Amino acid sequence: MDASTNVQSDTGVPTGAPPYRRSIVLTRTFDAPRALMWKMWTDPVHLAQWFGPQLFINHTVSVELRVGGAMKLTMRGPQGSEHPMIAVFREITAPERLVFTNNAVDEKGGLLLEGMTTVSFAEVGGKTKVTLETTATGTAEITKFMLGGMKDGWTQSFDKLAAYLPSADDDVTFTLTRTFDAPRALVWNAWTEAEALVHWWGPKGFKMKSVKLDLRAGGTFHYGMETPQGQTMWGIFVFREIVKPERIVWVNSFADEKGGITRHPMAADWPLEMLNTVTLSEDGDKTVLALRGQCDR
Repeated sequence: MDASTNVQSDTGVPTGAPPYRRSIVLTRTFDAPRALMWKMWTDPVHLAQWFGPQLFINHTVSVELRVGGAMKLTMRGPQGSEHPMIAVFREITAPERLVFTNNAVDEKGGLLLEGMTTVSFAEVGGKTKVTLETTATGTAEITKFMLGGMKDGWTQSFDKLAAYLPSADDDVTFTLTRTFDAPRALVWNAWTEAEALVHWWGPKGFKMKSVKLDLRAGGTFHYGMETPQGQTMWGIFVFREIVKPERIVWVNSFADEKGGITRHPMAADWPLEMLNTVTLSEDGDKTVLALRGQCDR
């Protein structure tokens, strides 16, 4: 999808002594309808795919979409460093405007910078013009340094969003989000232990007959299920990424008894492979599970 960008920097007026206030403004027009762009910013499954600088991966994402609710992310850098972020929503006007805090803290939780970000979505002939303004208040040194990093980070995020949109707009992509009243470690075990998977994986009324699990990137989960009519159906995961206890990425297919990939036994036009991503985020003592499934048309 096409995207054009306009960047304005340092729109605020510095006051010299603390508090020192400055802003950056970025605009970009995305070749996508506004309803889809709104979803990109408010659905944790989609946010995980594009938010943050290049080479950074989001392994925990949750969104409580209400005024006073929080958007929480933990980004992992290319060298493995962790970068948590908590933003609190101050204004939500769907599908036109989001306002949220973007404070920066030190490693001990001390406040380094107070920030506020406003994102506006405008329809432009079937496309969406996104205008983002981030205002920061702090010492002159910290404010200049942090805003420079924010401008680069947001610009790269917009690049990733533009690249992600074609697959996000695919009509064979689906997303599910559910909060479980259980700690994340327990939910992780339910997804990664054969003894747990036999009790819940598969449609209601199906009985798991065979399970072989090799939990590693490149490993497989090969299983056989008995339908209520007594037929046996086989399936297989091929794991692409496993980040304990936050993220699992795998390709899911129907299979035969030996693990060979097959077509759906009752639907010949069913996709041969489905790419799935599950992310697990902590919300107090509960766990927010976000699942995204995608396949070719």
